[in-house]
This record gives sequence, C-alpha cells and structure tokens, in this order.
Amino acid sequence: MAGFQYSKAISDSFRLVFNNPSVFVPLLLSSILGLLLYPMYFKIIGPDSSFNIAYLLANPGFLLLVVFSYIALLIIGYLMYGWTFGLIGQLVSKGRTDLAAGFKNAKRKGMRFFLVSLLLFLVFVGFMVAFMILSVISGIFLSAFSGLLVLLLVAALIVGLVILVMSTIYVVPLLSLEELGTLETIKQSFRHFRSNKLHSLALLCIVILFGIAAALMILAIRFSVTGLPSSEAISTYMLIKSPFKYSMLSFFMELPVLALTVWSFVFVTIAYSRSKKKAASSKA
Repeated sequence: MAGFQYSKAISDSFRLVFNNPSVFVPLLLSSILGLLLYPMYFKIIGPDSSFNIAYLLANPGFLLLVVFSYIALLIIGYLMYGWTFGLIGQLVSKGRTDLAAGFKNAKRKGMRFFLVSLLLFLVFVGFMVAFMILSVISGIFLSAFSGLLVLLLVAALIVGLVILVMSTIYVVPLLSLEELGTLETIKQSFRHFRSNKLHSLALLCIVILFGIAAALMILAIRFSVTGLPSSEAISTYMLIKSPFKYSMLSFFMELPVLALTVWSFVFVTIAYSRSKKKAASSKA
C-alpha cells in the first residue's frame, strides 16, 4: 500500500504491547496450564521419546484422563485466544487494555476463532488432497514428464498456500475489532487482501523476519542451558536426566513465541485499521 509507514506501525505495535503487558496474560495463563500437564506427559513418553504404549494399555483410566485433560486444555486455549483478541481490539482502538472487559467477549470470539480455524484447516486438507491426486494422475498418465510435473505442482502448492495465508492474515484484526460471523470474517479478510496484495505480502514478510529472530532466540536459550542444538536430542537427554529441568526449559522457550504471537497480532491489526481508515478517507 503506497504511503503506508511500516516502520511506524512496527514501533507503535511494540510500544502498545510492552506498555500494556496485560495483553500477554491470557496466553501466558494458557502456557502455565500446559506446564502443569507436563508430569502427565512424562508418564506417557518413554526414555526414547516415544509413546509408552504399554503403560497406556495397562492404565486405561489414565489414558482417559490424558484425553480429557488435553481436550480441556484445547477449549481453554481457544477461550484464551478469544480473550486476547478482545484485549487487542481495546489496545488498537483505545490504546489501553481492560482484562475484565476483554474477558466478557472471550467466549464468543474464541468460538468464532475455533470455527474459522476449523474451516481453514479443511481448506488446507483440500489443498493437500488435490496435490496428492494430481501427483498420482501425473505419475500414471504422464510418466515421462512426472518429475517436471511434480516440481510444478509443488511450486503451485507453495504459491497457493502463501496466497491462502495472505488472504486470511486479516482474520485476527477482524476478530479483534469487528463483530462478524465466521464466513463473513473470512470473506472480509479475502476482500481486504484482494485490494492490498503487495501490502499483505509486506506484512507477511515482516512477521516472518521477526519470527526468524524469535527462532534464533529460542535456539540460544536451548543451547545455553543444554549445549545441545537439536530439539530431539534435548528431549531424549533431559527426559532421562531431569524432567523438571526439561519442563522449565520448554516453558521459557515458549515465551519468545508467545511474545511474537501477541506482537504480530497487534501489528497486523494496526496495519489493517490504518489501511482501512486510509481507504475510507480516500473515498471521501
């Protein structure tokens, strides 16, 4: 979008987020609840980091408890996301957050986020099924060119997934700022993307760059504590040596991801709000 000040949107989003740390509360609570389930996790994971099937079969009641606990955590997770969206809406529109007021809409926004996520997951599955079917057809009927066709199909799949991500990147701003239905949220996100393709690509690239920075931070935390670069080696080593240390390391490695998630939500919401205002003023 011509004239959009990306650097200002980045600095404003950081300022708003870190001047209002309460915006982290819902997802932080969700992470803490996940941490409380780690003792259960250690019982179902064997020393080689694989599922302890024998223990689960010998303790069917414990298996039911595990299933119930993770379903409950999933439900609470979506509720926490709904709460986060309510807080982000306050933050972008008013410049401050109110935890109690944000929680009032948590259930509704969380449910809409679940339905949108489910619908987008089904679209993704459709993409993958179509890719596999086309790959099989090309292998059967066009075997002489199958290698080239597979490469073209992979390229088309990657482009299609990138477009899908960019066309749904405005779902979070719409959930945070507006009260729309599930399908209307996705439609509005697609319409905004269609009118701002390069702008959407720029936003995605900025989020990816900060995501790389967060990944490097996680690697630094991991290596400084264990001296091991591989997550598989860490889990195998620490599950045997110190499950508690593994739990705490996993929790603290989640914090950069949590900060990036909240910041990216706020950043994209600010970008959506400003671009929408600019489009409305240009029409006027």
